[in-house]
Amino acid sequence: MLCFIDTETGGLTTDMSLLSIALVVTNDTLVIQNTFTLDIKPDDGVYRVHPRALEVNRINLAEHAGRAATYTQATAYIREFLHPYRALAMRMTPVGWNLMFDFRFVRAHLPGVPWDDVLSYRGLDVQAVSRFMQLRGKLPLALGSLDSHIRHYGIADAQEHSALSDCMMTIDVLKRFIDAD
Repeated sequence: MLCFIDTETGGLTTDMSLLSIALVVTNDTLVIQNTFTLDIKPDDGVYRVHPRALEVNRINLAEHAGRAATYTQATAYIREFLHPYRALAMRMTPVGWNLMFDFRFVRAHLPGVPWDDVLSYRGLDVQAVSRFMQLRGKLPLALGSLDSHIRHYGIADAQEHSALSDCMMTIDVLKRFIDAD
């Protein structure tokens, strides 16, 4: 089993706010088994964001504040979502586009989630797979972002920058990598 992870954040460092999270559980053939998505805000209600991050993720903080769960609430919701996966014989492999970026944020802002109980320490960073394929001459060196890969493979762009849509597009890109010769 694989667990795709993506976040939207208020900046590039973990002192900035975690704004949303998506988890998409698939089997090893990338068939989606379950999804979870949630907008999140700091417990104290004070957002720490860089203006450039909000330009990228297009999050309106006033609207976000009205629908987002606090970090404490989010921890409980995610624990509930992950609970059935604690019984698996093997921990799920965490997968993402620039996985360590997202994982640093969820560990920093949601420390009460039992990540280590359900996720393997062996992760799969799809961006790193892309770089490997570039080094092998299988992909153009100019490709870097998830968006550039979406365009390269002609995958329908969700036209939104959300954690869930990024998870889904990462799954689609990984499928293309698997099918490549």
